[in-house]
Amino acid sequence: MKTNNLISAAALGMTLLLSACASSEPQVTLLDGDIYMISTQAMFYGISATAEGVKQADAYCRQRSKHMELTNSESADGALGVIRARSVVMFRCVG
Repeated sequence: MKTNNLISAAALGMTLLLSACASSEPQVTLLDGDIYMISTQAMFYGISATAEGVKQADAYCRQRSKHMELTNSESADGALGVIRARSVVMFRCVG
């Protein structure tokens, strides 16, 4: 019985951990002229935060009937339970 409770608790913990991997809603900021910036976070790797930022940038431009052109990106990996991975994506909407 005690083992089943432990397994259930571990499964619940993993579910919560994985659900927390989703990036928070990004804030789109106009940097200069037609260049925008989105900052995102992820649980583990900066590359996943960058992918989420690119996805959000594309959605932002599509809402304006344009397509996204990536101009730059920077990311930093996180440390599990200590620091979340971060990314900054710079882009423009063209077309």
